[in-house]
Amino acid sequence: MAWLLERSGRDEVANLDTNQLGIDEAFLTFDLGNRSQAWLYTLSEDCHKCPFELNSKIGHLESNVTKISTKHAWTLLLTESDEGLFVKNSSSKICELQASLGQFGIYNVKADKCKIDVISKPVNIYAPLIAVASLLVLIGVILGFISSVLNYCRKKQKFEPDRESSKPENNVQRRRVSSLDTFRGISILLMIFVNDGAGGYQILEHVTWDGLQLADFVFPWFLWIMGVCIPISVKSQLKRKSNKFLVLISIFKRSCILFGLGVMLNTLGVGPKLETLRIFGVLQRFGILYFLTAGICTIFWPTNLKTTGRFLDLRTLFPQWIVHLLLHAAHLLIVFLYKIPGCPTGYFGPGGISENGLYVNCTGGVSAYLDKLILGGQTHLYQNPTTKFVYKTGPFDPEGPYGCLPSLLTVFLGVQAGAILLLYKKSSERLVRWFLWGAVCLVSGFAISIIIPINKNLWSTTFSLCTSGSAFLVLVLCYILIDKISLWNGAPFLYPGMNATIMYVGHMVAYQLWPWHWSFGRMDTHLILLVEALWGVGLWTIIAYILFRKKFFLSI
Repeated sequence: MAWLLERSGRDEVANLDTNQLGIDEAFLTFDLGNRSQAWLYTLSEDCHKCPFELNSKIGHLESNVTKISTKHAWTLLLTESDEGLFVKNSSSKICELQASLGQFGIYNVKADKCKIDVISKPVNIYAPLIAVASLLVLIGVILGFISSVLNYCRKKQKFEPDRESSKPENNVQRRRVSSLDTFRGISILLMIFVNDGAGGYQILEHVTWDGLQLADFVFPWFLWIMGVCIPISVKSQLKRKSNKFLVLISIFKRSCILFGLGVMLNTLGVGPKLETLRIFGVLQRFGILYFLTAGICTIFWPTNLKTTGRFLDLRTLFPQWIVHLLLHAAHLLIVFLYKIPGCPTGYFGPGGISENGLYVNCTGGVSAYLDKLILGGQTHLYQNPTTKFVYKTGPFDPEGPYGCLPSLLTVFLGVQAGAILLLYKKSSERLVRWFLWGAVCLVSGFAISIIIPINKNLWSTTFSLCTSGSAFLVLVLCYILIDKISLWNGAPFLYPGMNATIMYVGHMVAYQLWPWHWSFGRMDTHLILLVEALWGVGLWTIIAYILFRKKFFLSI
């Protein structure tokens, strides 16, 4: 079982105790040949366009062993003299080599030959992930089969929760699309899993700056799903209230509740210290984007909604498309034309030590600069962004106020999906349009990424397109399995998807509370961290199922 427990079974190798290593750590030893000392500089592949950073001094009089992280590959540089904290081009280089290291491995760097020998092989950190994922899939298949057999024996139709109250004009009652709740549930459980550490797996966490990893899809998927629901909600409210002003008041109230709830959650663990309170965050962005997108949708929603004709969805949303395209064009003009003191226009970089510190105070470009102007400084920004630890930057808020402007595109692409759901009754019509929108968004997003990088922190245009494109395709898959061929009822994701607000707020409040979280021993393997994270996800799923059975659904 050593392969599963991530331990080789040998605690001491080459006089080194591997029990001293933490998760994602390895030992580096050095053979300097005839040299008495050297300086080790390191450069992580996660730090783009960065200089080498001093790691340690090694030699006969100092320790010739150092610990090093294995989360990313490294470029190692050995020099004959101390060249300062950072160095771009060494004048006393002994050796420079690439190193992809593994957890609990022991390696020896031979300076004369400029190569790395493996003294003790690393463990396979992905074995627990594969084993646990396979087990969960197997359990899901078994439970699904049992559920199908029971339903067949009882000769009942698949239960479809929370039926929509509005009826089409032919008086045939339309059911709520369960795949949408399931998609929302997938997003909320994935978010809880990531926030609980994702088992310590770097590939499941947020990317530091440019690029996309699994965790980066969660937030935009949520916003996109909110957008899907907006035209359905607006149509329903206009039918009940028959007054757009009253609908706008209702939208404003909900937005204020979301924003206030987000600010309240920002005080968890730090207290309500007003002079340093982080004002913006996840729910705050939800509130602002809901107000803007739902408000625009309400204002421009046609009084006499047509239900026939070609390009029905585009004709219905045409005025809204014009508004949103103008808003996004304004964002791009600001990004590429607004001049920031000491920074180039159109800067998308992380600043800090990137590019040898040339733009040290330009992290996030115009987005961060305007956030500081709006909030009167950086004390109300997020103080510990990922860039702080990799690029040595200052505070930066990935959910800052300016980021709401480019994020509108994500929500409105969800509105487009919602309009298709609302205006087209046949499954084939919906699926074809969702698939085409998904393909177009993905292709255009990756194509434009040559100019505008895919970046969650800045919520770049390409990030909106790629994440929204993936959302279209995920909805297509869920819709086929759940609503079209009824091969799956959406469980267990359906249940948390119908109480997403409780799930989000609850897991934030209970972040360090038992029984959702616990520790045992050193917690120094991916297996134990993975079990702990999935334990919390499982408990919240059970809570969501209980609420579902009690027919308790919280809606703000």
